[in-house]
Amino acid sequence: MRYTTSLSGWILALGVSLLGAACGGSGDDAATGSSSGSGGEASSTSSTATTATGTGGNGQGGSGTTSTGTGGSGTTGTGTGGAEPGGITPKLESASLGVNCQPVVPPDPIIGSFTAKYTNSGTLPLSATISSAKLVFGAAPNTLSWPFTVSPASGGPVQPGSMLTVEHTKEKAPDGSHEGSPCDYCNSSWTLTVTWDLGGGKTAIDTLPAEKVGCVF
Repeated sequence: MRYTTSLSGWILALGVSLLGAACGGSGDDAATGSSSGSGGEASSTSSTATTATGTGGNGQGGSGTTSTGTGGSGTTGTGTGGAEPGGITPKLESASLGVNCQPVVPPDPIIGSFTAKYTNSGTLPLSATISSAKLVFGAAPNTLSWPFTVSPASGGPVQPGSMLTVEHTKEKAPDGSHEGSPCDYCNSSWTLTVTWDLGGGKTAIDTLPAEKVGCVF
């Protein structure tokens, strides 16, 4: 009794199993089908982006020229201090001198003055002092030299870059200071020569052209 029932149940189960297979597979198969089925294809086609890896031209920038110049070395000279640049230059301009030969003739009959111009090309005020003034009468071998003093005895001070004109008046010489007489040369000629002391061991000399001796009788 117990065996019959079991066989009948097994047959019934087998029939149900065969019927399920005919209708579409087992339940396990259905589950497997729904999970492993291929997904539908996408309706739009994805375009594949093409990335081109180009090698950029290595453009070399123009090389700027950087010149490193070596500055010229300045020459440092140690100079010995010399005389003042430039200086004063004296020059005779004219003379107004005469000989007084009216009786009684004085021991020093020469009267008058001369004019000199002083030009300063230096950078400091400068003066030039007359160290000698003389008239020379006649011509060799018959001559007479007549030194004399003047007032003022110098020209200046002259300002830098300036010029000064000075009239120097002849002073009367002491009695007996000269030999001979200018009145003996009235028909002759004379020349005026002046020498200046410029300082620093420098001197200057100038002479006016010869003129006829001007005598007053």
